[in-house]
Amino acid sequence: MERNGITLEELRKIQDKHYEIDLEFELARDLYDKQRIRDVYLQEHHEDNQLLNNFYDKKYRRAKHNKFVTLIYKTPYTAADIRSNYRSMWFTTVFATGMLAFFHPALPLVLAYDYWLLLGATKVLNRTSTMILLDVTKRHLWLNKLNFLGYYREESRHKVNLNKIKYMGEFENTFITMGHMGLLPSMQRMFWRDREESKEKKQGDFRYFVEFMADNERFLLAIDHPDHKDAVPSDVLLDHVVNGR
Repeated sequence: MERNGITLEELRKIQDKHYEIDLEFELARDLYDKQRIRDVYLQEHHEDNQLLNNFYDKKYRRAKHNKFVTLIYKTPYTAADIRSNYRSMWFTTVFATGMLAFFHPALPLVLAYDYWLLLGATKVLNRTSTMILLDVTKRHLWLNKLNFLGYYREESRHKVNLNKIKYMGEFENTFITMGHMGLLPSMQRMFWRDREESKEKKQGDFRYFVEFMADNERFLLAIDHPDHKDAVPSDVLLDHVVNGR
């Protein structure tokens, strides 16, 4: 090494125990780098040039916007308001049952229709979706919904494939709404008939939904809230997701 004029620093750079080393090339490497023509334009547009070369690369590189989940839907209704309305209906019905039973044991049978409406409302609550998130893969969804008592469920860790989603059409809640709190369910139906005859549709009644199936489970999306536009960032994207596209 001393005969060829190689210093310890140069020896550290060129030492390789697995391959043969061309000493003349290694000694002249710095000279070649100095004489190499440098294109200023390519240096300024190095990222664009790298992106162009990656077009022919067979390796998949995840885009930056695919690293985050996307919010598709968040219900504008609060679970506390839904529960309070539902509980008031139960309290009114049970209280009326006790009063009728005080006069005659057979009179509570008159409220059988009200109890049927209350049980039907539990089915609606159990299917009400609270949040829809689009996964980073853009082919799976995260779905959350209420339980039959109107409480939030634990966040689901199960991903649903978009191919397993089926659109079922629009759904109308004819059991219990948010229009008249504290009344008997049968009395609510009486007020609905008057409103339907006048062709008046009130927002915020928790009545109109969009229904779809995912992994053999039914989900309901409320669409009659006044703040529906704030709950849905994009109606077009929501329509594609609900239809499994």
